[in-house]
Amino acid sequence: MIIQTLRNMKHSGNKNFRAFTLIELLVVVAIIGILSAVGVVAYNGYTSSANASVTKSNHKIVVKEVKLVITNCEIGGTVQLMSTLNSKNYSSHTCYGNVQAFFPEYFKNHINNMMDWSNSSSISNWNGKNMYVLQEGNMSNTHAGFVFLQVPSNSNREVWVNMFTCFKSPCNKAENRIEDQVSFYQW
Repeated sequence: MIIQTLRNMKHSGNKNFRAFTLIELLVVVAIIGILSAVGVVAYNGYTSSANASVTKSNHKIVVKEVKLVITNCEIGGTVQLMSTLNSKNYSSHTCYGNVQAFFPEYFKNHINNMMDWSNSSSISNWNGKNMYVLQEGNMSNTHAGFVFLQVPSNSNREVWVNMFTCFKSPCNKAENRIEDQVSFYQW
């Protein structure tokens, strides 16, 4: 009905029929382009902010889990962990002794199995390692989104578990990373 009315108006020679001019159409296209450009920039800001929040949350979870495992170790001397990567089987581990293997290997695998964490970063299999969020070693400038766990060798009874997380590149800026240290005494 509307299409027929428009056709009739066009063919009837009615001089009052007006269409959009080329200038009006170009103005509308320009406005849509500006709005979409602003929207893309805002969307990128939202996603990078969300990624930083998730990374900070992951760091807090690791710190809490380290404290929980240390507390369980102080209570019982052993702890049940899913210590083999990609396995949901628990095994009993003596807490004290070789802390260089306990935290960087057993605990790391346990957390990655429990949380099924993987980093969706564009880095693929960097340094021959898997893409799980919790890694052992030192953080570098290219590893935003990962949580690094480190236990420095120490002949004393006090042991430190260091956790480093970079949530925004470049990681060498202090405001773009979080660092925590939990210490305990091994008996």
